[in-house]
Amino acid sequence: MKLYDQVPYLKKVVEQTGYTDLRSLLFLHNLVKQVSPDVVVELGTGYGCSAIFMALGNPDTTIITVDDYRGDTSTHLRTSKGNVENCGVGNQVILLDGDSRKKIAMEAPAEIAFMDASHNPKDMLRELTAITPNLRENHIIVIDDAFSVNLDRFAFDLLKEGVYKDLHVYPFHNGVAVLTTAPDIYEEYLSAAVLGVYDV
Repeated sequence: MKLYDQVPYLKKVVEQTGYTDLRSLLFLHNLVKQVSPDVVVELGTGYGCSAIFMALGNPDTTIITVDDYRGDTSTHLRTSKGNVENCGVGNQVILLDGDSRKKIAMEAPAEIAFMDASHNPKDMLRELTAITPNLRENHIIVIDDAFSVNLDRFAFDLLKEGVYKDLHVYPFHNGVAVLTTAPDIYEEYLSAAVLGVYDV
């Protein structure tokens, strides 16, 4: 993979996560590359893998990622910080130790939000409520593990509420659902991001 050639340590981070299918990570990387957002907010840092992939998509994008690692004994903030630094994106990734279901203090609004912390609709609704004030009017929400219990329904319910005008679901890493407020702006970017997944 080209990114491994550019950032050899990235392979070690991917191995830590146990990912065998990299398509969701490459999709996030390509999406940031296409949209070139000033800020991305990520809920659920884990090992920092997806934050790193997104940061490598655009050197001018800031990734704000939050996790309190509740119930996760395999990793903690120190591991994430080390991974981010070893991949050379420490100047882009802001690691926050906190509850993804609570409001995050951000200096600038995000254009892309990646939800990968909680995996149940009740908590995800709280997360979305908490981050909505930090999102630009035109934005993209990416939901990981969309094929998990009730998460596909959660995405469709958001579409029905009318704030989001478009929904795409991709068969990457147990499903990736993408909601947009402005399909006319983002449709071309999404198509290019998906095509780029297969050009590694």
